[in-house]
Amino acid sequence: MTPYVYLAVRSDLDCARRVVQASHAAQESGAKFGCPDNCHMVVVEVDGEAGLEKFCAKAAKNGIQSVMFYEPDDDLGHTAACTEPVRGTVRNVFRGFRLLGPRTSVPPDNSCLQQAS
Repeated sequence: MTPYVYLAVRSDLDCARRVVQASHAAQESGAKFGCPDNCHMVVVEVDGEAGLEKFCAKAAKNGIQSVMFYEPDDDLGHTAACTEPVRGTVRNVFRGFRLLGPRTSVPPDNSCLQQAS
């Protein structure tokens, strides 16, 4: 079965910070849990630090380990979290979370929609 990691990032961050914070969490997850060949990643968004805590608590309740990344700069606190690789039906645990994509929340400055120069 194909392994997947689930990465949650705060929706209240601007686009650039989402990318950086998600990358930090993925890096920490890979260092802690390893990364099997052909591992897929699913990125979801959550509402603030409370949403990250719910994401990690739901994972833990279902026997899934995760890491939460703490960003000390600008007093951001916990910004993203990533699970260990999971396979099979255990993935259903994360079905209720919003996928990060073009139809999800856009920061007020529309920074996620601006094209690179």
